[in-house]
Amino acid sequence: MTDTITSALVDKEITFLSKNTSDLVKWTGVLAAIVNYNIATQFGDVVSYNAAVQKADPTVGDVSTLNFFIVTLASGTGTTSSQIFAEEWITAGSFAVINAANIININVYDTTTSDPTNLLALLKSNGYTASVVSITMP
Repeated sequence: MTDTITSALVDKEITFLSKNTSDLVKWTGVLAAIVNYNIATQFGDVVSYNAAVQKADPTVGDVSTLNFFIVTLASGTGTTSSQIFAEEWITAGSFAVINAANIININVYDTTTSDPTNLLALLKSNGYTASVVSITMP
């Protein structure tokens, strides 16, 4: 997924899911900066998080070589916090730039699969930026 997070996205609202199987958060915030490893370590334990991601995706490289960025998260109370992420930690197909004026929510019913790959591909092939918010199966 390299080269998706670029300086052109700074100050844009983004959303994504992590490859870390223990991190079930749908992250949404404003891309604040692209940073190097030394700065990334000041914002969180990137070594431990990378190890967790590598359990799910062994192709993720050494933590010191990753492409880091800072996302500013807003809480419902009006406070903000900064979180560090690496581009390589993002689940394929889950990254999107959000324009709050143009969000369409779609519910898909009566499906026997929990794999949204074909649906996302169909939407993207028709010019939509799409991501999965949740999957509920009985």
